[in-house]
Amino acid sequence: MILNIYKPAGITSHDAVDKVRKLTGERRVGHGGTLDTFAEGVLVIGVGRESTKRLHQILKEVDKEYIANLELGKTSTTGDPEGEIKITASDKEIASITAERLAMTLRGFVGQIEQTP
Repeated sequence: MILNIYKPAGITSHDAVDKVRKLTGERRVGHGGTLDTFAEGVLVIGVGRESTKRLHQILKEVDKEYIANLELGKTSTTGDPEGEIKITASDKEIASITAERLAMTLRGFVGQIEQTP
């Protein structure tokens, strides 16, 4: 059995897997990719040995899609919302960013890219 489960922010992917283990009584439960604790979204979970094998086969050839909310003018010591947030630009500087400049920058995140974990 392969499940698509909505993982809310505030729990780990492992917490979601544990919940499925308890609900199904199945020991062999795995997920198709970790979502950070602060992230929310679909967590694909395989229940049982054959399903976890199949899940791996399916997901190794599937593209992933991410939707993000951005806050311009801020950086984080960890690259995510859990780090120390520092202000790097004023409201005036942020307001001067054009839609074209933003679109050009975002193009660098489309397609196959190397992501630093």
